[in-house]
Amino acid sequence: MASNNSKILSRPITFELSGKTAPNRFLKSAQSEYQCDDSDDVGKRGKPTEKYAGLYREWGQNPVGLISTGNIMVHRDHREGDSNAIIDKNNPWDPIAAFRPAILAAKSHGSLVIPQLSFPGRQAGLEQTPSPLSSSDIQLQPSMGKEYGTPRAMTLDEIEDLKERFVFAAVVLWKAGADGCQIHASHGYIFTQFMAPRTNRRTDKYGGSYENRTRLLKEVITCIASEIPLSSFIISVKLNSQDFVEGGWTFEETKKLLPELEKLGVDHIDISGGVYDCPVWRGTVSGLPNVQEQGYFTHFSRLLKPLLKRAVLSTTGGFRSAEAMAQAIESGACDMIGVARPLRLEMDLVSRVLGGETWVSEELLERQQIVASQKAKL
Repeated sequence: MASNNSKILSRPITFELSGKTAPNRFLKSAQSEYQCDDSDDVGKRGKPTEKYAGLYREWGQNPVGLISTGNIMVHRDHREGDSNAIIDKNNPWDPIAAFRPAILAAKSHGSLVIPQLSFPGRQAGLEQTPSPLSSSDIQLQPSMGKEYGTPRAMTLDEIEDLKERFVFAAVVLWKAGADGCQIHASHGYIFTQFMAPRTNRRTDKYGGSYENRTRLLKEVITCIASEIPLSSFIISVKLNSQDFVEGGWTFEETKKLLPELEKLGVDHIDISGGVYDCPVWRGTVSGLPNVQEQGYFTHFSRLLKPLLKRAVLSTTGGFRSAEAMAQAIESGACDMIGVARPLRLEMDLVSRVLGGETWVSEELLERQQIVASQKAKL
């Protein structure tokens, strides 16, 4: 028998511009899979393997409403990590044919699929990219288990090239059968580096004011929308609620940006938070204001949702029980629930929850047992 939680989470939702409908309120949030070719031959690097397609075949067998494949790099010389998926306009292999099997496998049981496109900027690992590019020359100190090179500020020609790369990759995904693409403007990646004053010291049209710092993201969205009909393609943006660091992107700026993105044709926004040196999305939440124990960013998404007239709003991070997921939807905090790590550990999670299982993650159970034990000692 279906539980009330499953009834809430099983409601379909339509993306208005494309008319596409996700069968339920679950989003499989993007994570790097590290399952693609990592050849020393740069021309082969990033090509999907059978193991990569197999992952999405397995996720696709479960009724996940919206699947975002993980962190596809748009430049083969600038990678977040080894074995990243890559769509590079200079690679000799056909990216449409290469990515189509994974996309079609993920869609095979009714899920919508929006692969995530990304450029790491200064967050490219030192081993992968000794000389990274960024908005400015501000080096990222060791974090997330890696060291990073000193970046060079991108020239205007390099910024134009980056825009072309995002558009090229989006067109590839569209032709490969994807329902849309997600632009990674969160977690300290390149768009965050341009948007945050602490990493953007530019004095040209891409630096200084809010309008200049958000220019690159808006230009990429506009360029994609000019190449692909929004009647058949969802443009999604993963965006920080805030960076949670001094001099970072702020929540007030997010509130200003959301309606602007919607006007440009963005039909889905996924709210997260944090950067590599303060990775809030990974659970580094102790003492941070307004960050919840479950559904880390629901406080922010609840305030953002009324600012949107059309776009679907999700939030990812910290959901560890079916009850918390259903409450977030029912209370109006968000339209969809983003789940990353739990779906990697339990690939049939959505099937079980929609089937009525009162799911609680092992992580949360252990946390509750620790709290109960501490109380018993008082």
